[in-house]
Amino acid sequence: PEQDLTYLPTTAQVSEASQHNLTKYVLKQIVYAQKQTVLHSHRTAELAPTTRMPDPGILLFGVDFAGMDQLGIQLRRLVKAGIHSRQLFASETWSVAQKFLSDNHPGLSIALSVQQRPWPSVRMHIYMAGPPCTAWASGGMLKGLADATSHLFFEALRFIHFNRPFTVVLENSSNMLTYAKGKFIQVILNLLQE
Repeated sequence: PEQDLTYLPTTAQVSEASQHNLTKYVLKQIVYAQKQTVLHSHRTAELAPTTRMPDPGILLFGVDFAGMDQLGIQLRRLVKAGIHSRQLFASETWSVAQKFLSDNHPGLSIALSVQQRPWPSVRMHIYMAGPPCTAWASGGMLKGLADATSHLFFEALRFIHFNRPFTVVLENSSNMLTYAKGKFIQVILNLLQE
């Protein structure tokens, strides 16, 4: 399984894994997600961490798995308090949400999948992602990492690693907290702190 990056471990295997091995697995998945994105977007160069600082006058943000764009709606309301924002991208696969986004935000770059979204050349102030929760939710049979959709979460972690936004909001099912006896979320929190 160590060589097969598409391997999906069972909840029992994740629960029994050491913190070190689970961290190695998550890091490999982030690298694998990068390679998949390079393939999907026909990019030839490896991504490098973003170092360019944003202009101080405008709050820059982007949303993966945007849904009905609650973050964008709330940030745009801050203009009443004199805080201006600009959404650099949104990614969403649901056609209803795509239409909502395009109808309400003309000119916004809307990617049809997280692998196709543009990469900003500047560090963002806020990045939000709400990857599919079916892997963690009881409606999705709580398969965790054994569910292929769970690996979309690694796309969000990869973006955080390379863009290094100042603020990150990750939203998902509360069951993710207890998955694999809490080991998985602890690995994620440790990686985010690093």
